[in-house]
Amino acid sequence: MLNRKRFFNSASEQGQLLPTYTSDLVPEDHLARVINEVVDVLDLTPLYQKYSSEGGKTYHPKPMLKILFYAYAEGIRSSRKISKACRENFVFIYLSAGYKPDHRTISDFRKNNINIVKQLFKQIVKLCYQLGMITIGKISIDGTKIKANASNNNVIRKDDLEKELTNIEEQISQMFTEAESVDKQEDITYGVDKTGEELPDDLQKTQARKRKIKELLAELDKQGVDKMNLHEPEARFMKHHGRIELSYNAQAVTENQVIIAYNLNNNEVDKDQLEPLIDELEETASELLEKDEYPLENVKAATDAGYNSGKNLKRLNKAKIDAYIPSELSKVQAKERHGEIPPRRFTKDKFRYHEKGNYYECPTGKKLLPVGKRTVKLATYTRDEVVYKGQACHQCPYQKDCTTSKTGYRQVSRFSDYDRLREQIDQKLKTEIGKAMLKYRLKDIEPTFAQIKQAVFGHSPFLLSGVRKTNGEFGLSCIVHNIKKIRTYLISTNNNTILADIATLKLRPT
Repeated sequence: MLNRKRFFNSASEQGQLLPTYTSDLVPEDHLARVINEVVDVLDLTPLYQKYSSEGGKTYHPKPMLKILFYAYAEGIRSSRKISKACRENFVFIYLSAGYKPDHRTISDFRKNNINIVKQLFKQIVKLCYQLGMITIGKISIDGTKIKANASNNNVIRKDDLEKELTNIEEQISQMFTEAESVDKQEDITYGVDKTGEELPDDLQKTQARKRKIKELLAELDKQGVDKMNLHEPEARFMKHHGRIELSYNAQAVTENQVIIAYNLNNNEVDKDQLEPLIDELEETASELLEKDEYPLENVKAATDAGYNSGKNLKRLNKAKIDAYIPSELSKVQAKERHGEIPPRRFTKDKFRYHEKGNYYECPTGKKLLPVGKRTVKLATYTRDEVVYKGQACHQCPYQKDCTTSKTGYRQVSRFSDYDRLREQIDQKLKTEIGKAMLKYRLKDIEPTFAQIKQAVFGHSPFLLSGVRKTNGEFGLSCIVHNIKKIRTYLISTNNNTILADIATLKLRPT
């Protein structure tokens, strides 16, 4: 019988006594409390400066920032859903200090303050450093593609527009030709009962379309692309997850899964993204480590092969960073060792360079000596090369396998800085430290991106559009990721004064 079942008593039909303060409903180690304390110690001067003392009252930016941080931490990015939570969710009510902003207010707050996200992020990094979570001693660098707020379908293509423009110009020419061939030229050209100063509707529409196409072609030229989305013109087609989608390239530097630098743009190539990250990292390290000269000296850094270029290796060397970057060639060599591809007997990597004596040794033991220098112009920089030439190629039984040169002599170019740095890194990667650094990267930055994509974005695209705004939105995700790490770190250290530790730190300028 149902009346014999034992259930907890329900209080739905009875009065319930709730705490006087919403804070009493929030556990001491709840993420919302950490966000509350973190925002309280931030220097919000850049935020306050955006407000005027004139006009009507507005919501205080501090609770608004707390709301936004917690919403992103919970994967809630819709301004309407955030507004609803501020009315119904006691955690949001606690953080909002009783504010009930509508969705437009929340959307405008995010949009109007997206430019100061980087400043707030740097303060969070400083907080992590003061708590002992990072030392800027061993870092990982990587990038990930995040889908743009745009459909792959609503795309214009340059070749299609050029064809349409040609057709339209032919149509316009035909209209005037027909107008000249009839007796009532003015009626056809200007329209019946018109003053003679107007054009027929069909001709006006055609010429308006021509102007629009020219505007679109000009925008394509400005963006330097052959196709783009009309509603998200700054997004680019990038390959990720086995598909090609309109996306942005998000970059980050991590240590112990704490993000210490980030950037985002619409360039798909990772090797072009390293220098801005190092510039930001040098600035951050200089402040935290109080080192004006070479703040990143001896810092160990691991990246994947996508960042291996002469330009990047020179930049890392200039900063005195202890870099561990495999080359694309190393992947080929690994496949060769494992028998996945046929042996490559006479590729450049089979020629050994001897610094003492300044010559190359070919696979058969013969020397290649320097015969000249040249400068090669690449897309974004120039490269100096030294050319080495074989001396006994005509007597070699492998000549035809080794070279296709008309002279019959094998030549090898040595890139003055790149090859030396690459060889040094290749040797380091063979050491136990080198192997450990590559494993560290896999456990450090790749899980970080996975956590952000799942927790903040929910494997959904950006909510905002354009490089500037998506950069800010990615920055917000980096901030809340780090705040989550702060909470985890303090709990994992069995710290009973989780909030007191944050409150004692000083981020505001003295």
